[in-house]
Amino acid sequence: MIQTCQAGSQRLRRLLLAGGRVARSVAFGNNMHLIATEQQSMAYTMKINLTGMQQVYNVSYPVGLGMPNNRDDVLLVQTLMKLANFTRFTPALGPVENSASIKIDGYFGPQTKRMIKAFEDYYIGLGKLMVSDGIVESAPRDGYTHSGVLYKIIHLNRAVQEQRSDASLKFLPFSSDTHPILRASLIKNAEKPEPPRPF
Repeated sequence: MIQTCQAGSQRLRRLLLAGGRVARSVAFGNNMHLIATEQQSMAYTMKINLTGMQQVYNVSYPVGLGMPNNRDDVLLVQTLMKLANFTRFTPALGPVENSASIKIDGYFGPQTKRMIKAFEDYYIGLGKLMVSDGIVESAPRDGYTHSGVLYKIIHLNRAVQEQRSDASLKFLPFSSDTHPILRASLIKNAEKPEPPRPF
């Protein structure tokens, strides 16, 4: 399916995303052609070649206000935020909420919305380049946007890796602590790591 719109238009792209399709854009003349392609309909494990990361957990569709918010994608974002263990601050009250307290239920609600915004604010405050729009989007295999900025889902994976051991991130698809719906989605492309060797 090919749709044409003026260059820079995001409306058609969001409609295609909401309809369960991914929009790939191809510039031709003054028009932007959006090609809707089928994509996996669940969170998944993706091989990636970034420094210190061989695989990441990715969403299939955007998570955020007005986005498709597929249940396993929301479960992934909630799980990664819980494991990243960062704190939400307000100017008047200071620290008010820790991401470790997020409810992992797969539904995009007020708490998940607040914590995505808090994650953006916290990591931008650390000097990380990130779009602050309240939306966690699917990353391509290289992990970067067209403007050379890492996608938020990659930052979330890296935040967990930095907060926890690399091994705990690798075991996410195999852990009984992982929500069963999310575990079923992530295990499909995951390689089970070897358990740590005793000394």
